[in-house]
Parts: sequence; structure tokens; C-alpha cells
Amino acid sequence: MTDLSPHALPLAHALARMAVLIDGDNVPLSCSPIWEGRARTLGQVVIRRVYADMGLRKDWAASVGYDAFHCGSGPIKNHADMRLVIGALDLAHRGLAQGFLIVSDDRDFAPLVNHLREIGLQAEQVGKPKTAPKIAAPLSALEVDLKTILTGKPKGVPLAEIGRAMQGQTVKSRTGKATWRSYVSSKPTLFATVGTGHDSRVTWCGG
Repeated sequence: MTDLSPHALPLAHALARMAVLIDGDNVPLSCSPIWEGRARTLGQVVIRRVYADMGLRKDWAASVGYDAFHCGSGPIKNHADMRLVIGALDLAHRGLAQGFLIVSDDRDFAPLVNHLREIGLQAEQVGKPKTAPKIAAPLSALEVDLKTILTGKPKGVPLAEIGRAMQGQTVKSRTGKATWRSYVSSKPTLFATVGTGHDSRVTWCGG
């Protein structure tokens, strides 16, 4: 499921009465502007409910604008999920909503969404956005040079040899640092130093 992308195809018309039902044990209140924005494109939101263990979800317990349904953990497994499904079916069969936005990352709600569609109602499920993977910055020309020097040398290269390999280019002119030690120490994701003084060696750890 694409983050906050609806499971349904684009709607052909706006919905008259919309119910937003939230799995509060699964999604945080902080994401509400995103699903609220989606709900407003579907129709008039007349029902907003959140189902969660309010003793554990203080954000939802303190929220306003949502009818909170406390679902304690207790002996019942997936209590909040069950209450949400029952609530959706009740609203549907009493004709209190013609459209439903189910807010959860839990794919167990897919049968509910399908059932609501089968009985002629509009239904979508959205989830919270996920953190995009961090993309490593490309290596600079100097970092590429040092990688070439250090790769394949598991015991590392003496710091003094780094200076000689730069063919007379000073560390300050290349990096703005006072010493090669201070430069490699400033890049812990790329370099590791071992030893002290003249015995100091540098290894490549940037992958």
C-alpha cells in the first residue's frame, strides 16, 4: 500500500456523507492533516471516530474533534480493530454514511473495505506516511581519491602516507582542516583512525 494513497480507484462523484474511522493504535494524531485533506476531497465529513487504548495513546485521548472509543488491551486481541469494523458496519447498515475512509496501515481492514464497496458504498483505506530512505550523498573528488588509496588495505594506511599520496596538496587547501587527522575524524561514516602519533593509521569504512 502506497503511503496515504487510497486503495480505491478515483471516485466518480463527491460523497454526501463521509465517515472517517481511525485505528488509533496504529496511526498517530500528528498525521491527521493528511487524511483530513483526503477526506475533504471525497465529500462532507459528518463522522470522525478513533478507536484505541486511550490509556496508552495520550495524543488521541487529549484530542478534540474526534469521537474517542476506548479499547483497552484486556483479554481481547485486536480489540480496537474489531470495534472499528463493527462501527463501520453499523453506520453503513443504518444509512448514516455513504462513504468511508479507514485510517490504518493494517491490511486486515481490506475485507471491510471490500464489503462496503460490495453493498454500494464508497470506501478507501489510507495509512500513515513512512520515512523515506536516506540517500547517501555522492562522494567528493577528495573522498574518491582517499577511497582508492585505502580500499583493499584492511590494516589501514599511515596518516603520513595520506599526505604524500596527495602529491603536495596540503590538507588545508583540500579540506580547510588543519591536519589530515582532523579531516578524517570529521567523516566517521567514511573513515576510521586507529593508533596515536606516528602510528596512526586510517581505514576506509564507507562501503
